[in-house]
Amino acid sequence: MINAHTCQLALNVRSISTSLKWYESLGFSFSGSYGPSTGDIVAATLERPSVTLNIAWLVGRDSLAQLELIEFVDPRPKPQPEWSPNREGYGAISIVAFDFAGQLERFQREGADPLLFGSAGDQSMWIKDPDGIWVEILESEPFPARIVASGCERLSSIRAVTLTVRNLEKTKQFWVDTLGFEVADEIVRPFKPLPPALTGGASFGETILASGPVLVRLLEPPSDAFMERPADYKLGDELGAFNIALLIEDKNRYLAYADQLLEGGFRGATPAPLALNDTGLWYGYDRQGTSLEICYVEPDMVEQCGWKR
Repeated sequence: MINAHTCQLALNVRSISTSLKWYESLGFSFSGSYGPSTGDIVAATLERPSVTLNIAWLVGRDSLAQLELIEFVDPRPKPQPEWSPNREGYGAISIVAFDFAGQLERFQREGADPLLFGSAGDQSMWIKDPDGIWVEILESEPFPARIVASGCERLSSIRAVTLTVRNLEKTKQFWVDTLGFEVADEIVRPFKPLPPALTGGASFGETILASGPVLVRLLEPPSDAFMERPADYKLGDELGAFNIALLIEDKNRYLAYADQLLEGGFRGATPAPLALNDTGLWYGYDRQGTSLEICYVEPDMVEQCGWKR
């Protein structure tokens, strides 16, 4: 089995400039931008008749991991209800702050009111970003065995994203058997439960999956509370966590990985993966309709694509 590396967490944001400023203040560093991006290939990748978007990247402490900010210029995101962990798809994100105490002091000084949990040395706080995306900020590292990117030692880390699914076991089976993730419940420190203000006190099934520095927290809400995506949902409709990307630094392995995914039931947004001489990408969906990107980049193109090693 070929395994890939979780290299990116993408967020759909209303304003790149506003979100850049907010995430830089959390300890991330701007690493590049691209756009406006438009044309037939972009539209086909996002399964839309046409699209125009802008992209910016930030890096944190981990090698080959980035936060991607995507701003849809046309079409614009649709109005949306308040996020709930009962809603199908990606949701809240978790970061490990380089200076947790300093971040808490800054939020309080600015009049923000984060939800605070835990005791000194192992605290977490929850706060919304400018687009209403819930961000869990961790004081201690749940997944310590990570490679630090050169020059990024004093940055914060992108650590996890929640993914709400109807059937945790079926989703886990695909992500492990086809995508090559491993169940990480026993190799990471447990995350604190979601805030009662978000769950209403309900119990959620949870499994943590790992295939690189960005963890996936699979959540299964009570069956009578599960909220499906709208039948006409398309990527970019809603602000918030967009998808994750899986990286392979070799073209032939990337193409073989694409075949592995197809054999396991992956549905590509386009008939075949895009494969240029030194980069490539392919958007698609797992069996439950969750968006994923696989990509490859030659080693000498890593920093041009917004990563640090």
